[in-house]
Amino acid sequence: MSEVFDNVSMNETRFLDLLEKLIGESEYLQNSPSQNLIPVENLAIKHINDVLEPYKIENGGMLEVNHITFVEGRGNLIIKYPGVNNNDTNKKKICSFVGSHLDVVPADPSGWIRDPFHLYRDNDILYGRGTTDCLGHIAMLTDFICTLAELKLKLETSIVIVFIANEENGSFPGIGVDQLAKEGYLDELKDGPLFWIDSADSQPCIGT
Repeated sequence: MSEVFDNVSMNETRFLDLLEKLIGESEYLQNSPSQNLIPVENLAIKHINDVLEPYKIENGGMLEVNHITFVEGRGNLIIKYPGVNNNDTNKKKICSFVGSHLDVVPADPSGWIRDPFHLYRDNDILYGRGTTDCLGHIAMLTDFICTLAELKLKLETSIVIVFIANEENGSFPGIGVDQLAKEGYLDELKDGPLFWIDSADSQPCIGT
């Protein structure tokens, strides 16, 4: 299976362009209701959708994209690259990447050397609120699935990516992954491995 991905590599320009736009929205993605900071995750989704647009099925591409919103302005995004046996229930295989979230923790600019709501690059080091938690993951996964769509790889396994709202604060339920699960949007993910990709203590982590 590994040889299938031999030609898959990061499009660094696309990754950085998207990350710059996402971090440019991060002032409005801060999630702290006690500070009157309510994120508008759809601001981030707009930029992701702009990147995905040429690869969507309705535009002749490979990707199935579902923008799901339970609370106005606070969307979730499910992106699917269907495997060749996706319509064969007896051979259905799926692998999903969930947990990368569109909201960020608050940033007080007075405590930053650089503007936290702007992407700065110093060689291989990237600075900006959300770079590791979790807008960097979102830009990386978006680039990954776009690359699959460009190459039109014939995979036996469907690849699903779920970007969620409202991860950083659980004060208000019914917005993010909890509601997606409750309403059945994640049911098919039970058919295969699920990787939860997030960040903890400023270090990337992957859980299953």
